[in-house]
Amino acid sequence: NNTGGQTGGWIGNHAEGDTLVGIENVIGTYNGDSITGDGNNNFLDGQNGADTIMGGAGADTLLGGSGDDTLGGGEGADFIDGGDGFDTADYSASPTWVNIDLSVTVAQTGGGVDNHGLGDTLTGIEEVLGTNDTLHGDVLTGDDADNILDGLSGNDTLHGGGGNDTLYGHEGFDVLYGGDGDDLLQDHGGNDTLYGGAGDDALVGGDGRDVLYGGEGNDTLVGGNTTDPASSIPIWDTLNGGAGADVLTGLGLGEVADYAGSLAVEIDLNNVIQVQGNGAAGNDAIGDELHDILNVSGSSFADTLIGNEHDNYFWGQQGDDLLVGGAGADTLLGVEGDNTLEGGTGGDVLRGGTGHDIASYRNAAAGVLVDMNDQNKEPLLYPDGQAGAGVDGEEHGDHLLFIDGVWGSEHGDTLLGRDVGWDGEYNMSSNDELHGFGGDDSLVGFGGSDSLYGGDGNDTLIGWKYDLLNTNMNRDSGVDLLDGGAGDDLLIGAPEDSVHGGEGFDVFALEAEDLSFSHTLDLSAMVSEGRISGIEKISLYGVNGWEANVLTLQASDVLDVSDTDTLWVFGEGPAEVIATDSGWSLVGTNVVGSDGFDYNHYTNTVGTSIVHLMVAEDIATQHVASFP
Repeated sequence: NNTGGQTGGWIGNHAEGDTLVGIENVIGTYNGDSITGDGNNNFLDGQNGADTIMGGAGADTLLGGSGDDTLGGGEGADFIDGGDGFDTADYSASPTWVNIDLSVTVAQTGGGVDNHGLGDTLTGIEEVLGTNDTLHGDVLTGDDADNILDGLSGNDTLHGGGGNDTLYGHEGFDVLYGGDGDDLLQDHGGNDTLYGGAGDDALVGGDGRDVLYGGEGNDTLVGGNTTDPASSIPIWDTLNGGAGADVLTGLGLGEVADYAGSLAVEIDLNNVIQVQGNGAAGNDAIGDELHDILNVSGSSFADTLIGNEHDNYFWGQQGDDLLVGGAGADTLLGVEGDNTLEGGTGGDVLRGGTGHDIASYRNAAAGVLVDMNDQNKEPLLYPDGQAGAGVDGEEHGDHLLFIDGVWGSEHGDTLLGRDVGWDGEYNMSSNDELHGFGGDDSLVGFGGSDSLYGGDGNDTLIGWKYDLLNTNMNRDSGVDLLDGGAGDDLLIGAPEDSVHGGEGFDVFALEAEDLSFSHTLDLSAMVSEGRISGIEKISLYGVNGWEANVLTLQASDVLDVSDTDTLWVFGEGPAEVIATDSGWSLVGTNVVGSDGFDYNHYTNTVGTSIVHLMVAEDIATQHVASFP
């Protein structure tokens, strides 16, 4: 193209100062030449050396010869032969995207309008440079040799093929496939997706939100610069090692170790280098090393994910997962399945999903207060100097969302279920599951059909809606399960509930809010339906002392309900106790109970057993000894 004197080259080279006119073909030297054609059909031969040969317009023939050459055909259907050495086909000057496949020996097809690769025939080429077409993206495909594919700008798709390939993504949304061999895939900007494929691959993220899939083999995955320089907000890379013993390395910011497609995994981020060796045979975590990884996304099976002292994000995905946050402000997402979420210390976000999800405080250092009615709203109150609460405040500030039940600690907890399933923003079930475990716990089910388990300790279980400030009870339509467990428990519910006191001296109390209704407790029906056991005392006393609660029973019920063959019945005023069988005898009056009240003592015989019925003298109507 230069019609004046030639310039450049080494000192003393024979081309310096030459003027070429009417020349279509050039044969270079045994050194590293720079040869550029014109608009004609040029024949350009670099001979030996690391040459740079550009064909320009026309159907050119470019021969690199020996050495590591860079060849650019320009416009037209060119024949490009790299020759010996590691040679590069350069399409960076093409105005539109190219489709280059090194595995074919015929003319290239595809690409954008007027792209420089259309019609080119390539042989002896190991590296391809794509275009800077930012509106589109190049498609570059390697062969079975060790290739380098560099898409430059644009949304490029690179296929390494066989061999140990190196693939580079730049600005744009690039997709890189390493294929067979031990490949290096590296992002230099943009939101890219990297697939290592078979072999022991190295995948390196860059700026932007990248997704790295190692595939088969023992791969190394490294997250990139995952912080937005403008806002300093982490941008998360996803690292999925796939099969094999992989090394996943983050920058301690937003990288996510992803185990989608694996069998169940067990990940503990507290390990020094986090070598994973647990879980079912065939899970992708076995043999993995996680360095500076703070976030984990599990498999479709039952995973165990344990966090460290940092702010961790865990996704359980499908399966019945156990997610434990540890220290820090953690976010635990159950997604699907029946999950158990334990935030640990710090103000955590515990979000369930489509299954039956539990917020667990089993390992809390002190008792907790959890109000499930606060879901989706302000931070919940946990040990914060409240009565019976811990002094360290380790769970203070947790948020619960789509949580169906709460497990308390081994200390004295207060667990409050949901009143309604709809809070104006979210539609959730109000059928709660509350476990007190150890300590003297207070569990309130509120609305819905709740399951309350006191565990060890002297617990109070309230199945109905309950106003803690005004000590009022409200009837709801739910049917509750109240299980006191070990200890001397107080169970407050309705005749429709299932009530099991467990070990200890347990009390079942009927309560009402006002004069608008009363209860009739048919003990025989509850016994026959298996809804009552382990109860030593029944309270018929209403909140206001006026409700006419009624208890009907027979002698065999006492034997079935009480572990001591003795049933105490407390109440006053219009309350009634009615025996539906005969054989009762009044054997004592003014018997002082452990509560300080006076009782009438009735007995009856069931087979070879003698049962005792102690009825408070303040109960006005007692159809026992004289009825029927």
